[in-house]
Amino acid sequence: MTRNSVTAVLLAFTVLPAPSQSAETEFKVGIVTASRAYERDAATVSVGGFRTAAAKTWVSRITVGVDGMRITAEWQPKTSIGATAQDFPRGTDVPVAVSRNKLLLKHPDGSIVEARIVQRQTQDRERD
Repeated sequence: MTRNSVTAVLLAFTVLPAPSQSAETEFKVGIVTASRAYERDAATVSVGGFRTAAAKTWVSRITVGVDGMRITAEWQPKTSIGATAQDFPRGTDVPVAVSRNKLLLKHPDGSIVEARIVQRQTQDRERD
């Protein structure tokens, strides 16, 4: 290999895998329009045609109004003392950021909650 081709290969390896996202996610203030935690069946297993008892799991669901959109997202708290929907009461302001199909919520203690977006709706500006 010539010196120029080695340089080109090394340059390609350093440029191509670089992330295209900004280093800091931009948080905007959104208003919580709905929040709740509910119990849902987890995946079940079928053995010999008989369904086993379904395990239950808690899911937190929140709807936030931001940038003319109503975004609904869900997450499963990682621990029993993890962030839940009750930590974001209806009518409160919360710093939020949208990253593809994820809604990032800044918890009052400073931690970040990552929730999966399940619905996006445009908001009407004025209702008469």
